[in-house]
Parts: sequence; structure tokens; C-alpha cells
Amino acid sequence: MGEFDILKGNTIGARWPPTASLVIDDEVLACLCLPDGAHIHEEDKTMFLIHPTPPDSAAAPLPSVVHSVRVSSQTPLFATSVFINIADESVDRGAIQLSMVAVARCPLFAEFGGILRHAVALAADLMRGRDVGLDGIHSRQDVLAAVYRELNRALQRELQVSVLGKTFHIGTLLDGGSASGNSLPLSTASRESNAEPVHLDETLSAIAASADGGSAPATPEPEWPVASYTGISLSALVRAFGPDTMVLWYALLLRRRVLFTGQPAQAVCNLVLAAPLLVAPLESLASRLAPYVCLQDTTPLDVAGGVCGSTNLLFATREEWYDVHGSLTTGSVACSSASSLSAIKPGSGDRKFIKNVLAGLSESRSEAWIRVQFANHTRAFLAGVEADTLRGTQAKYLSSFVSDELYRAYLVQEARRAAVAEANGSASEAAVSVADIRALVATLAKGDADVAPVRLQHMLFELDKVLSDVLHLEEVVRLGGVSAVTPFLSHGSAQVRKYAVSVLGKLAVSLPGQLALLQLDAVGDVLALVDDSRANVADAAAKCVLRMAQLFVGAQALVRASTLDICTRLVLAKKTPLTVRTSAARVLLEIYEQVPGVPVPAEEVIKAFHLQLYLESPELKVALYLLLDMWGASLPALPWTERVNRFLNALCVEDQLTRTDASCHILAQLGERRELALEFVARGGIEVVLQNLRPVVNIDILVTASFCLLTRLAATALGRRRMLHLLIVPKATTALGEVNPALAFVAAELLETLSQFEETAELVVADGGLEALAAAVVRALADPHVRALALPALTALRNIALFVPSAHPLLAEHTAGQGFELGRAGDNKQLDAQVSDILASVCALVDAGPTPAPDLRRSLVRRILLDKAKTVN
Repeated sequence: MGEFDILKGNTIGARWPPTASLVIDDEVLACLCLPDGAHIHEEDKTMFLIHPTPPDSAAAPLPSVVHSVRVSSQTPLFATSVFINIADESVDRGAIQLSMVAVARCPLFAEFGGILRHAVALAADLMRGRDVGLDGIHSRQDVLAAVYRELNRALQRELQVSVLGKTFHIGTLLDGGSASGNSLPLSTASRESNAEPVHLDETLSAIAASADGGSAPATPEPEWPVASYTGISLSALVRAFGPDTMVLWYALLLRRRVLFTGQPAQAVCNLVLAAPLLVAPLESLASRLAPYVCLQDTTPLDVAGGVCGSTNLLFATREEWYDVHGSLTTGSVACSSASSLSAIKPGSGDRKFIKNVLAGLSESRSEAWIRVQFANHTRAFLAGVEADTLRGTQAKYLSSFVSDELYRAYLVQEARRAAVAEANGSASEAAVSVADIRALVATLAKGDADVAPVRLQHMLFELDKVLSDVLHLEEVVRLGGVSAVTPFLSHGSAQVRKYAVSVLGKLAVSLPGQLALLQLDAVGDVLALVDDSRANVADAAAKCVLRMAQLFVGAQALVRASTLDICTRLVLAKKTPLTVRTSAARVLLEIYEQVPGVPVPAEEVIKAFHLQLYLESPELKVALYLLLDMWGASLPALPWTERVNRFLNALCVEDQLTRTDASCHILAQLGERRELALEFVARGGIEVVLQNLRPVVNIDILVTASFCLLTRLAATALGRRRMLHLLIVPKATTALGEVNPALAFVAAELLETLSQFEETAELVVADGGLEALAAAVVRALADPHVRALALPALTALRNIALFVPSAHPLLAEHTAGQGFELGRAGDNKQLDAQVSDILASVCALVDAGPTPAPDLRRSLVRRILLDKAKTVN
């Protein structure tokens, strides 16, 4: 049991058995159980692995006494720790901060978490002198002994445990069942290696015996693939990093050091443990995982190809500790300046793949589905390695993977699986071939003249199932799948209509699929089905429309097809199924986000939407609140939540490091739940954040996180209205001149967001933002190492050119003299395109003005062309 002592810091206050000892320093163990920044949460959780032998280090082998246990097994030990923070004015520091950790040979992170949460809460009650009402439980030692005793009394095969008066159902993990629904079934090989039940007391006794010089029991040792770790979510990782997830995919294959940072610790640990699932079926990364690392032991950061996590923001500032950094706070992945990965940009195939996966994620596709997509993507890459058919970015950076240790281990692993399958007389399910898909599409293309509805339904169902693998989407489109399926939208059978529109909805996730739908003028046919008399057909059609709205080309087509009126009617019609109404509201939200200039609905429509807030489901309410905010409508009183109250309190404490941790945590939460931003603003959150930009603050990380928060809040109309009355722009322009490039970058991002809207774009110009932005661009382009930092500033200037015509003369004055320098961005294609865009915009706008623009225009264009000619030569 770990606890925080105001005089001693983090300590291990009790353990059971009393003689048990891990060969890991108690100070390190205490810090792993009490993560940095945990005091801003009421509860947190860490998960970490204790490896019996350290993996190879990039610098030197890890000391045998660190993160090691003297047991005979090569399988790591799995530690789960739950931390609680209970306000109590009667104790020093005003709170009881306590954690409980369990170490075992099985990765039951989810199940042990629930047990420990209950137990540590009882231990805290005992510390406060409360009677917990349980016989024989009078101290923390009694709590630890009870947990240890009851867990060790149970078998892993059937863990239904009664601990301290409460029953926990851990499930039947070893016989192939899933534990509490949080894990995928174990592989056949893993189950076979555990034919005999293994007692948990053998796990913990082995630790004690080895520490005392004894020998561990010779029991069969399970091999736990990462896919069997319970409570781990790959979906959360993909949701956190979006398109940047593919940079992580490359980093893992190239065995670069990956570091995740952010808040809370549980989320960071999940990122580390889920990362290997990106490159499944490669399974040799587990020995390099360090889900939580503390300052007291940074040796895991030296492990070649290691994946580490920390809540201490200092780690992110030490580039020598990582090659690739994933920030949960900003939802971005960045490479260290010394890493060769900094030049990697995922290829078109990778980008299409992750776009389709993100579309599935937005539709609440399951964790199992997400895992299958990445496994298929990696298997396709491995097939390319074997056949020597890699192309594009994969060929450029992974051409030598055929001789890599990971690939060799994969081949051995596959050979063993094939041998086991052959010995058991079983065979893996054959993959769907292009020939199979071609035959299915060709049969559907013949029409339904001679095909029974049941047969049609079956074929469409099979095609729908094929499309569950996003790698097949564009193949089906290429083979004419859209034109083959579209005629069945008007079929007499409801089941045929349902599967037809479901297939088109999956194809609409990709740009080629949407273009094919537009060429066939099928948008109207799909929209007609949202009013289908069969609720399941209408629901499938509404989801298809939602997928179309998530791409710009589809959203534009929906606007032309009067979708705004249709969806508004569906939202307001109480007889419409709730799932259809919710999808319709989300379609409106996507259209207004994707297509600028779409007119705001009439006042009576806005009032009608207001009324829906008091009647409907939480999911629909969220979409309606966001829509009303996007339209700039006044919002009714938002329901207060305890979560936002904790956010505000954490930002107001005296300790600046606590405020920094809280800011980062809030950023991550606002990214996951956009509606929280509205409540945060309504309760004075912007004013609280501004207090952390005061000149007395000398922690750049806090100021940087505060600007990131303001940028997130400026994306809401409610936030922008509040910012109109606060001195936001002067603070941002001051930060633009900072030496710290990260601080200048986030300040430019805030101004970029503010300049996207007419009312705040005028505010940016009025408060001197234009001049500061132009100067920031020049400074950034002058330094090759930070040249990309000019991007948000350039985008802000372009937005000003579009939304503030009165600023054209000033814009011309501050860009004309710097045109030649701005055109020298040929080493960065994205920046080069942005530079060309902003200069072209300025030229076009100034050309229409009263100043001697033609000469200026010709001068700028000539400079750009000359510079590009030099780049080409």
C-alpha cells in the first residue's frame, strides 16, 4: 500500500505478506503507485510490468535490481495500482492520498482495478477512524491480508471473488472466456499452455521465495499476448491521435523509442499497453513496455524500441529520452529533432486506411473491429515484405524489414501456429480474395430479375460483411460495387433495402465511394430511405447519410440535395425513431462544420430545436447543444456537472505544477467530449484560464497548455462571444514574440482559430494581431529548425484576407516587402503550398484594391516564380 507523507514524500506504508519483497526499490514502487499529478484527480490507476530480465538497452543493460524479480519465469509480472484522493481537512495537506497495488502473473488489469478500488476505499475509511462494519477488519494490514487471502483462494479458471464484503466476477479467462467483457479470448496456444489451473498464491509466493533465496514453484508458465490484457483499449489510442496514429505505426515497426505523456495516469498507461496492438500480429514488443515511468527510475527510457508512459510533463521536454512523443494533451504525435522519423509522412494507402478506421470509430464500431483493422493492415504490409512488393512510404522506410528481428520472430511465431493447427487438424479461415469479391459484385450487377429476394439478401449481407475490413472498401468501389448495389435501394424487400443502403454507407466512408455515389446521382435515393416505413431501413439510411456528411464532397452534395430541410424535419418529428433523429442532428452538425457559408436556420427553427433539449436522450442533446452553439444561438442554462467543477478548482490552486497537470487533463477531456467546453465557458472557465497567463507565471508548460485550452474554447461560439470582452489577442501577440518556439506556435494557433470567424477576425486586426503574425512568419522562416511553426500564422493571415476586407492595405504592406523570403519554403511541401496560397490570396485581394496593386502583384508573382524555378533546377 502506497501513501503520500508530507515529510517523507511517496512511501510504501504496508504490504502483505509482511515478508514478501520485490527486487525493486520501495521508493520507485511508491512513485509508480502514486503517479505525478494524481492529486488533481479523485481517483487514478497505474499499470506496470515487472520484467524478470531486462530487454536490450540502447545504452547499457538495465541493472538487475531494477524492474526485475528473481523468479524462474520469463513472463513478466503485472502490477495494477489504484490511487484515491479524499479531501480531509483534519490531515496535513488537506487530503488522504492512498494507493493499493497487486502484483500477479496474469494481466487482469480491469478486474484487479475494481477489487483494489473497493479495498483502498475501505483502508482510507479505517485511516479516518471509521468502522467499516466487517468482522476482523480493523487496520490497513487487515485489508491487505483479506485481499491477498481471497484472491489466492480462487482459481484463475473461475474467479468469482468475495473480497471485504463485496463479490467480483472476474470471469473464466483461461478456458477461453473473456474477463468482464474487457478482453479478447486468448489464443489456442495460450490456453493449451495452461491446461492445469494455477493458483494466484503461487504467483505471490514465488516473489517472496525468490527474495529470500528460495526457488519458485515449477508451474506451467502462461504466455500472455498483449491482446489478452484486460481493460486495454486500442480505440482510445486511435481516438486520441487520429491520423497521427500512423506515425506511431511506423515508429513501432522501426523500433524507435516512443513516449506518451498526459493525464490521467490510467489513460497514459492504456496508450502504452495498447500500442503493440497497432502492429498485431507482431507479438515481441511486450518485453519493451513500461506503461508508467517515474523520475526516480528513468532506465526504461533507454531501452531500444521501448514504449513508455508518464504523467510528468518534464519528460516531454527531454528529447534525448524519446524518438517519438505522443501527447495526450494535444492529441498529436511529434518526433524529436534528432529522429530520422521526423521526415516520415504516411503514404496515401496509410492515409486512406486511417481515414476509414476513424470513420468507423465515429460510428461507435467495436474495440474488436478496430483491432481487426490494424491486424489486417499490418498483415498486408507483412505480405508485401514477403513478396517484396512494398511501395511508396513503406518501401522507402521499411524495405529492410525482411531482415529485422521483429519479422524473424513473426515468421517463427506463424510457423508454430501452423504446426499446431496442422497437428489439431484445424485450418484458419481463408481470407476473402479479390476473385471472390469480383464474383460477388458481378452477380449483383446482373440485377434481380431471376434472383429470389432471400438470395439477394444473402449476397448483400456477404458483401456487407466483406466491407467490415476497411482494406476492401476501395477494391469494391473499383470493381463497380456502387453501381451494382444502388438499384436495390428501391427493392420491394425491406431486408434487401436495408443491406443495400448499409453497403453503400460503408463505401461512402471513402472518397472514391462518395464520388461513385455522386456520379450515379444516388444521394436522393438514399435520402428517400430515411423515411422508410421499416425502422431498421430508415436507421441504416440515416447512418449512410451521416457517413457522406463526414467528407467535404459529400457534405456539399447533401446541401444541394436539400438535406438540411430533411434532417431538420426528422429532428423535430417526434414519431421519427430516436436513432434516426440523433443521426439527422449529427448530419446537420457535420454539414455546418464541413461547408462554410451554409445559412443559419430561421429563428422559429432554432426555437423548435431549443424545445428538444428538454425532451430527448443525452446523445441527441449533445448534438443539439453543439448545433445551437454553432449557429450562435443563445443556449439555455447548461446542466452543471461535478467534473467541470473539479476542473475549475484544480486550475485555481496555488501550486503551479498542479495547475499545469490540470490544464493538460482538461484539454484531453475537452477533446473527447466537446460539449464539456460549453459548460466550462458558461461557468467562467476562460477567465480562470487567463489567470494562468499572468506575467508572474514562469512555467512555459503552464502557459502553453493555457493557450491550447483557449484555442479549444475559441472553437465554440459561446467561447468567442466571451473572448470579445477580454484582452485575449494582446496576450497572444506578446507570446508570438517569445523565444520558446512551442509557446509562439500555440499562440499562433489561437489567433488562427479566432481569425476563422468574422467577428473575432476583426478583433485580431484591431488589437495588432496582423502585424504580430507577419513578424512571426518572418522569424519562423528564418530558422530552418522551426520553419513549420509559420503554418498557423500564415493560415491566420489568409483568414484575415478573407474575412476582413478593410485590412487588405495593411496586409499588403506587411507581406509585400517579405514576399521573396516567404517564397523560399521549397524544402517543406506543405509549408510551400501554404506560402503560395497566402501570397496568391494577397495578390488577388490587393489587385482589386485602390492601391497601385498591379505592380505589387507582378512583383510578388515574379519573385515566387523565380524562386520556384531555382528550386526545380
